[in-house]
Amino acid sequence: MKKTVIFAAAGFGLVAAVSATAPRADGDPSVAWNRKAAAAYLDQRATWWTTWPNAQRDHGTFCVSCHTALPYALARPELRGVLHESDVSATEQKLFGDVVTRVRGWNEMKPFYGEVNMGNSVYSTPIVADNVLYIANRTHLFAIENGVKPVEANPVPEPPKAGAAKTKSAD
Repeated sequence: MKKTVIFAAAGFGLVAAVSATAPRADGDPSVAWNRKAAAAYLDQRATWWTTWPNAQRDHGTFCVSCHTALPYALARPELRGVLHESDVSATEQKLFGDVVTRVRGWNEMKPFYGEVNMGNSVYSTPIVADNVLYIANRTHLFAIENGVKPVEANPVPEPPKAGAAKTKSAD
């Protein structure tokens, strides 16, 4: 599951980075796209994320969310290169500092979501709604809430096994 989420978020970030740096055709209306404004917007949104109360974690850190921080971490350096900026932005420094703090304090810090054994591989994109993480494996949909034991939301019917003969009851 972790690999799928990381690859999906990385893909979005790479698309943003490539589209921000790719040369444009002369007749392309996107030539007027303002890379400096895009960099400022990314910095502003990432700064907001680092101070949002729901993103706060222990030891003065914040959630390094795959869908927020990872695309920023991938796209912002690409924009810095295109804009010929020599310094890492203050927001990038804060993000990297947070990661270093969490890595150095790994043994003392709690993950936001604990590890959950769901019986087999995950076959869905995790969805968060109302502070509940919904995720499915091959047979069940789980609703996981911070601090609460996961519960089975809806069992998914087991597909028939290949070659299994159907039988009729005598009733």
